[in-house]
Amino acid sequence: MQNKLICQFKSLLSAIVLSIFTFPACAKDNFPRAFDPTPIARFKPSNTFVYGPSKSQLHLKKLLLTEHKNKRNNHFCVIGYVWSDNEIAWVHWVEEKRLILWEQSDDMRSFETSLTNSRRDLKLGVDTVEKPEDINGSTYLVTREWWQAVAQDCAKHGQKITLKPFI
Repeated sequence: MQNKLICQFKSLLSAIVLSIFTFPACAKDNFPRAFDPTPIARFKPSNTFVYGPSKSQLHLKKLLLTEHKNKRNNHFCVIGYVWSDNEIAWVHWVEEKRLILWEQSDDMRSFETSLTNSRRDLKLGVDTVEKPEDINGSTYLVTREWWQAVAQDCAKHGQKITLKPFI
């Protein structure tokens, strides 16, 4: 019982400390209403060790090769979100109208394919619905409002990457 209380106290303390240090960012960032739950903060993946700038381009090039879309210009926007217990990045592939979840992994082999084998690859008009009730328990559908909120938030705050044709 005592260990459980200590763990709960540590979790609460972590949340308080995190919110104190990120509160100013929250107050001026005004996350879109469609975000539920609302993130605590944003981060630029290129500023992190995990997603770093050279890694972002490498992973995006792998995605383009896998999709056979490497012979044209492609525009991406990458943005990260932080919650008290998680942080993730989304990649908006402009030409394909896709939002792709890019998750971290402790296993480098998993991380190497985390973008090309993402568990969430959401195409506007295919994986989006108009109203929350249209999701109807689906694990892959999102609302058009949410999809557009992430894409617009990325356009405003994210890292833009343009990749020219390559072989």
